[in-house]
Order: sequence, then structure tokens, then C-alpha cells
Amino acid sequence: MAFNPFTPLELSLLERTHRHQVTSNPQTEILFCVTEDGLAMIDHAIGAPDHVHLTTAMKAHLCNGNRCRLIHNHPKEGSLSSADWRLCVNEPGISEIVAINSNRSIFRASVLDPTRLSPLVDLPSGPQWDRATEAIEVAVCNTFKISDPDAFHLVNVITWTASDIANQRLLALGLINYEATYGAADSKLLREPELTDLLSDGGAAARLHLP
Repeated sequence: MAFNPFTPLELSLLERTHRHQVTSNPQTEILFCVTEDGLAMIDHAIGAPDHVHLTTAMKAHLCNGNRCRLIHNHPKEGSLSSADWRLCVNEPGISEIVAINSNRSIFRASVLDPTRLSPLVDLPSGPQWDRATEAIEVAVCNTFKISDPDAFHLVNVITWTASDIANQRLLALGLINYEATYGAADSKLLREPELTDLLSDGGAAARLHLP
């Protein structure tokens, strides 16, 4: 299912989010919350390097039965995380969530089946999604000697593709709607011949751990 085009407001917030991603020191997450139609901003927040919380205004908007979209960055460069999925499962009013990385890759998603998704990302079980991404990283690193100096430039792409591969698996399972639009630098890396086996083995690991 295709997503609606970003509104002018959302495009401007994506630019602000990317600017924060590449200029904040230390890197922190920034979160923008907009109305479901993407035409008005509700609030924004700045968090820690690995998380950011909904503000009182955002929670009030959701508590009133309204829906919203979220736009944020990931200092670790990855796609949407298990924490993002938990938030969307626990707050069904979040109709869409977007993350952007330093290379302008945009990861966009919505939850389709919260009942089936919840056990995969729930904390008490030690999220299966997290174990899957770790297994994907191990699989791709074993396929290619990452200690090889010629392959060192692949470290970052392996780190962020692990979460992307896991989310592609959630899409294949019908749990989420998901779209990844890769920035120029990430697109170039993904076209490298060395990555063919890496992505193939990562996909196999995702299917094993997210059956």
C-alpha cells in the first residue's frame, strides 16, 4: 500500500530533522508530531541519543481520540526500531511514523496488525525483533570479513540495513506498511557487488528469527 506524498509542512520538518541529525553535538533524537493530514504541527521534543518521549501536548492530542504522524531522526542511522514499534502499538492513534538518517534515507511505516506485532517487540519477551536484527548483523558480518580494511566502509551500512531488513520482513508478514527511500550515499552503497550476499544472508536470518 503506497503512502500519501509528504505535505509541504512534513517536507520542511524532515529538513529540520535532518539538520538536527547532522549538526547536534552530541547527537540526540528530535521528534515532530503533526496532525494526521500533515497540515499542522502539534508539538516537538528533543530527547537523548537513543530515545525521545512524547510531550504532554502530543499525549493530550492522542487522548482526545485524535490521530497523528511522527517524524524523528535516528543518530545510530538505523530504520525504525523496536521502541518505535512499541510506541505505535501502545498508541494506536499514531497513524504513521517516519525516521531519517544522516544520508537522507527515509524510513516510513504504519502498523497494520498490532495484535501480531506486539509479541515481537514487547519488552518482557526481550524483543524478538531485536534478536532478529542482532542475528542479521552476525549473519552479514560472517559472510564478509568486516575486519578487512577494504570492507571497513561497509560497517555503517550493515548496521542500518539490519533494522531495514527486519522491517522488510515485518512488511512481508503483513504486520506493517513500510517504505524505505534511500538517500544517494546509501543507495550507492547498496549497489556495491559485495553487498549482494550480505543482504541475502541478512534476509535469511530475518526469515529465521521472524517466522
